Amino acid sequence: MAASSTRAEAHRTTADITADEWFLTGFTDQVGLTVDDLRRTGTTVAPRPDRSGTGVVAVYHTVADNFDHTVLWTDPANIEPLDLGRFERPTTTAIDDLHPALVAAGGEFLAKATMRVPIDRSRFTELGERPPGAETLRWADLDAANPDDLDLIRRFTSGIDPAEVEQAALDDLDDFYADEIINVLTDPDTGDIVAYGAAAVWDWDTTVVDVGVLVAPSHRTMGLGRAVVARVCATIVESGRLPLYRHERANAGSGALADRLGFRSVVDLAVYRFEPTGQ
Repeated sequence: MAASSTRAEAHRTTADITADEWFLTGFTDQVGLTVDDLRRTGTTVAPRPDRSGTGVVAVYHTVADNFDHTVLWTDPANIEPLDLGRFERPTTTAIDDLHPALVAAGGEFLAKATMRVPIDRSRFTELGERPPGAETLRWADLDAANPDDLDLIRRFTSGIDPAEVEQAALDDLDDFYADEIINVLTDPDTGDIVAYGAAAVWDWDTTVVDVGVLVAPSHRTMGLGRAVVARVCATIVESGRLPLYRHERANAGSGALADRLGFRSVVDLAVYRFEPTGQ
């Protein structure tokens, strides 16, 4: 087993592996399938012990090239009460087609999102330059373990819609996990953050790094979001790892930013929560 794991790790860090395959290798480890499983057209129900007691059904649809599979990753207690076995089939079921049945069964719809990886990992250094009109802003690297830096982040988020702050995972700074990378642009006169970019190791695979971004309302439409995300991604790529960009499908602005940076969707996701008993 150790030798197999070593080979898989080497495969994920090989420069010529596609970003799709790199991410999906970690994804399959988590849902209990293989990359070959995802290449086969079909729909699979995947009960996972680590989901026990959550009541959650997460529907993942692979949309990368040469992949076409839907996975219902679920609390095992949901299998029988919800009759999830009926969704097992040799054809792919679209997320939107599953929505009515899961809601009718009592599921609380939580979110619909997409996960993206970059098409070209070599462009981020160039894209991370400050855009024209923002030459006076200053770059700063923050440390989530530094109380002064946390206070700076608190001042920044205090003037932004709480829903946007939550999407950027900055809503609970008292229990703030230590982002590995935090790159910000600051106002030279006040020292305040005007654009925030950060990254933390993805839960499923330490070679994949999850990227977040938030821009002050006063500094939007200036290209600052693209600059901070690109700078964070350049650091990730230089370390031999893969940036992952996630956003809710309803967030058109975040999707447009991902498009401009050359990220493509590899997995679409919808999440539902049922009573923990599956009822």
